[in-house]
Amino acid sequence: MQAGAKKRGMKMKIEVQVENKTIELKSIIKALAIGISWSILFIIAAAFSFSLYEMRGKDLIIFSVALSIPVCLILILCVKKYVLTEKQLLWSSLGFQRMKNIHIMKYALHIMSLWLLIIITQIIVLAVFPPEATSSSQLVTSQLTQMSSAEFWLLYIVVAILVPITEEIIFRGLIYKYLCRKYGFGIATIGSALIFTMAHFFVPMLWAALFIMGCCLAYLFKTYQSIFAPLSFHILTNSINIIALSWILF
Repeated sequence: MQAGAKKRGMKMKIEVQVENKTIELKSIIKALAIGISWSILFIIAAAFSFSLYEMRGKDLIIFSVALSIPVCLILILCVKKYVLTEKQLLWSSLGFQRMKNIHIMKYALHIMSLWLLIIITQIIVLAVFPPEATSSSQLVTSQLTQMSSAEFWLLYIVVAILVPITEEIIFRGLIYKYLCRKYGFGIATIGSALIFTMAHFFVPMLWAALFIMGCCLAYLFKTYQSIFAPLSFHILTNSINIIALSWILF
């Protein structure tokens, strides 16, 4: 009995010591640099192996979505190896722990109000800068309508689940937590939101909404002291977008 209690006490002490370690900037840069480099090499290899340059229309879209799966896994594995394993840190160091101060109604109101804030931001942007219906956007829309149910579910799993998990690990678990420890909540929120927006450089019409979303995700992380708070909101937001797209197209 005493030996078991002593062993558990030593294990808890070790876990506390591990938790007290902090994530260093050089570890974050190393993990992301190696992860991005391997991802680029993988994409280039896949492009030549499967003649990606010859693909057109729906096939190119689906193949690009499928490529996101190994890319996300590469980035997560690099974070695991170069941030957690090398520094002897636990996943809880990135915020993978139970949400604190959780109250279902309060959390639901937070989710609804923040989601409305993002929607209002995007409505204002579209009102000020109405998008033009280009031939390329119409072509993409027509190609998406040709997707099968299996291809649509692949799109959903990648965009609404796998991508949010990867992005929350990087932008909130790594970047936000580091900036918050060094400079405080305000700068960490704005800084991580800006980097989050810059990572989506290919959708300029969504930059304002993405910046607001990045701030909202940081706020949820701060409020509930867990990555599961922003992660669930991120998954919900992307899921709504995908479902709305399916209603419009199909």
